[in-house]
Amino acid sequence: MPGGAESLGEPGYELEPGSKASLMGTLCRVAVGQRNADSTLTLVVQGLGRGVVLRPTQMLPYSRGDVQLLPDCEALLAGALASERVLGTAAVAAPARAVKRRLVAAAAAAELEAHLPYEAVKVSVDAGGHLAPLNQLNVSAAAAVIAAAAPAVEEAIRGTLSSLDGSGGPLYEGSAALRLLDGAVEAAERVAAGGEEAAADIGAEMLEGLEERVWTELDGLLRDIEGQRGPVPVPSQLLGLMPPAPEAGWPDSFRLGVSAARLSLEYRLRAKGEEELSYVPVDAAYPARRRAERLSWAIWAIIGNQTVGVNAYGGSPYQEVIEADGTAERLRLALARLVDIRREIGV
Repeated sequence: MPGGAESLGEPGYELEPGSKASLMGTLCRVAVGQRNADSTLTLVVQGLGRGVVLRPTQMLPYSRGDVQLLPDCEALLAGALASERVLGTAAVAAPARAVKRRLVAAAAAAELEAHLPYEAVKVSVDAGGHLAPLNQLNVSAAAAVIAAAAPAVEEAIRGTLSSLDGSGGPLYEGSAALRLLDGAVEAAERVAAGGEEAAADIGAEMLEGLEERVWTELDGLLRDIEGQRGPVPVPSQLLGLMPPAPEAGWPDSFRLGVSAARLSLEYRLRAKGEEELSYVPVDAAYPARRRAERLSWAIWAIIGNQTVGVNAYGGSPYQEVIEADGTAERLRLALARLVDIRREIGV
């Protein structure tokens, strides 16, 4: 909330479209909680996914609202395509647009929740009690989670379809989710009609290219900084997200690839039962789309511009990142930020 507690109950800060309040944010889990001697609380929270306010329910003594997960538009499109496949086999009349929105939202949320045991294990803490800047992946859960994701999505679609009365209701009318859900529904309908069969493939190739550009630009930035100020540490959890080398290979100057290869070798040579390192390479079967999405969030731990608090009247400096339609847009924001940083340091 821009302004924090000072904005509570003030006109213009209601949790509804057109107000100054932020209607998209991060669904968090309290990972560590500590009550201090001065009666304050110290909390460490772990981000799980993006959420959107559907409607306000309370202004005072603090703001409350009905909130729903709102994954990236790429995940919504995947959910819409899965919904069209299920509808193609279900003995039901063509559903209304409002029903399709509900199906897409349910499918995308189910995919996100199915991957949490792999993506969002408890926060990593080292021997000195320091928190890891990023969360590592849960290697022991990878195979089961990845195998169970598609069935979980289909179950969510069928369960939602059977629970609705055919109208879908006005759940998303007026919310920030409406445009993204309708965009996914319309794109999936065009694919189902045979008009854009290759749309998903084109989107995947574009995402792959953006992902590679972010890695190479980050590598260049780190080399620039090293030349001026010395080596810059990179969270090993971030290096675990590095994709396979592109067909033409990484540039000869690409040092992050060397670092990731060294960590990967250490990881493979680690004795069974030995305490886990903070580096866990992304599983080969993990969807490339989700790997790119995770990078689009995690990269901001390095390039973020946290110069003011999230409750400043200007809003969180990360609000634009949160409100990006999807992974591709967020990766483009990261690329722009990397270029800006290189300009700022005079390279």
